[in-house]
Amino acid sequence: MKPVCFVIPWYGEYATGGAESAVRGLCEDMARKGVKVTVLTTCVKNFKSPWDEQFYPEGQSFLNGVCVERFKSDNRNGVLFDGINLKLLNGLRTSLKEENDFLRESINSTGLLDYVGKHFEDYGAFVFAPYLFGLTFYGVQKAGKKAVLMPCFHDEPYIYLRPFKEVFEKVKHYIFLSEPEKELAFKTFDLKDRSFIVSGCGIDKYEDNGESEAYGAAWETGGFKEKYGVDGDYILYAGRKEEGKGIEKLLSYYERFCDDYPKAPKLVLIGGGKVNISPKLKGKVIDAGYVSIEDKRRAFKEALFLVNPSPNESFSIVIMESFMAKRPVVVNSVCEVTKDFAIKSKGGLFYKDYPEFEAVLNKLTEDRALRESMGESGYKFVLDNFTREKVLDKILTYLEAEFK
Repeated sequence: MKPVCFVIPWYGEYATGGAESAVRGLCEDMARKGVKVTVLTTCVKNFKSPWDEQFYPEGQSFLNGVCVERFKSDNRNGVLFDGINLKLLNGLRTSLKEENDFLRESINSTGLLDYVGKHFEDYGAFVFAPYLFGLTFYGVQKAGKKAVLMPCFHDEPYIYLRPFKEVFEKVKHYIFLSEPEKELAFKTFDLKDRSFIVSGCGIDKYEDNGESEAYGAAWETGGFKEKYGVDGDYILYAGRKEEGKGIEKLLSYYERFCDDYPKAPKLVLIGGGKVNISPKLKGKVIDAGYVSIEDKRRAFKEALFLVNPSPNESFSIVIMESFMAKRPVVVNSVCEVTKDFAIKSKGGLFYKDYPEFEAVLNKLTEDRALRESMGESGYKFVLDNFTREKVLDKILTYLEAEFK
């Protein structure tokens, strides 16, 4: 097949969000398969960095076999953008002009878009992710019939912006990460004649001997508790520690749970970001911060189960990683995606409020046989649906059929 081009605002070892991880894993898998793949991205470090600050040098580089072309991000009016963003986050009405200003003052790159135009014939397809940034909005228009949108949609204020409706309904090809994401897209936009697949994200497959089939990286049991000073059983939270991920409510619920059950398992947090932990939870909550991939795998393996309180996901890599460690999950039922995974896998339970949170935590904490059974079910679910090989084959088959 002709070379494939991915377009994403930030890419590399410092870009660790869900969409960024999914795109990077897919690009590296395609390169190993012998597909010519190029990533077009900005010089910005990651989502948390200033969007007009050039961290990387412009030009071409290679990362794990993937050709990366970086372009300077455009200057922007951050004050204007932040003001409109605040209105959107608070559910306030915005004018069409404000919505267009929001996209114009988002992260953009004129140089990158010029490259798409100049090299349009060099690529079979241009895959854009995620949906909510100016670079994607203007990029899919530049790529026209060759545009493929991997939107990573959430049911959030941004998805209802009028410019998105006008532009995304013209995109002919979509790659969704889950069935609920696809259903949200079809409910929000008129996509009845569009070509699409539901691919999921590729997850590393581990053999029982503890070796990663893809990379040979060890999945070891033991060592995490000792290294991070965790005494006894624990529940795991893995991901960015920010309000949008539900971490504050999780801590609030967990504090109530500890009040009711003083011998409750500890709660271990791994991932970037900072969160305020109540003095009452001293010794009960251990924030290990950002850990290596080896320590992350040990953390999953030694946990009783994972809690993912996020109300908005288009997929959830950490849920699949927990399943690969044969550990069940507890998820927020507000999130249709993670709830769907919990039900279909038979590897998770879900809650909508504190009484349900209390019930599911007690159930999984006290019933080892249930944890083991659900962990095995989750493990099989990933092997049947989301190994890197299965996801890669599904996407390549789709691209080859659509862009001959």
